[in-house]
Amino acid sequence: MSSGRIPKDDPSFIAWARTHSDIWNGGQTPPVIGLDSTELASFEEKTVAAESAYAAMQAARQASLDATALKDTLFAELRAEASADLARIDAFASTSGGPGVYPLAGIPAPKSPSERTAPPRARASAPRRPRQPTSRPPSTPTARST
Repeated sequence: MSSGRIPKDDPSFIAWARTHSDIWNGGQTPPVIGLDSTELASFEEKTVAAESAYAAMQAARQASLDATALKDTLFAELRAEASADLARIDAFASTSGGPGVYPLAGIPAPKSPSERTAPPRARASAPRRPRQPTSRPPSTPTARST
C-alpha cells in the first residue's frame, strides 16, 4: 500500500493527511495531479473523520488517565482512613474489654500472636550434583607462534 511515503505512526499520518488534503484541494485543477473532484472530496471527508476520531481517542485516553489517577488517590485516602478507623476500634475494644465490639463493627477481631500463622519458610536449595566427566579425548596443546 505504501512505499514509505506515508507515515506509519498515527500523529504523523494524520498530520500528513491534513497537509496533503490541503495541498490537493488548494485550488488546483483536479486533473493536474491525477485525482478527480470526487476523489479529492472523499480524501478530505475521510481526513476530517480521521482527525475527529483521533481527537476523540486522545480525549478518551486522557479522561481514562485522569479517572485512574483520581481513583488511585481516593482509594489511598480511603485505605488510610480505614486503617486509622480499625486502629481506633481496636483501641476501644482493648480498653472497654468488650469482645462484642468487633461483631457490632462487622469486622473480625485481630488475631493474637499465637493464632497468627508463621511466615513461609525459605526453601532450601537442593545440593548441586558434581559434573560428570565427559568422555572427550584429552586436548592436545597447540603450539603458539610468538
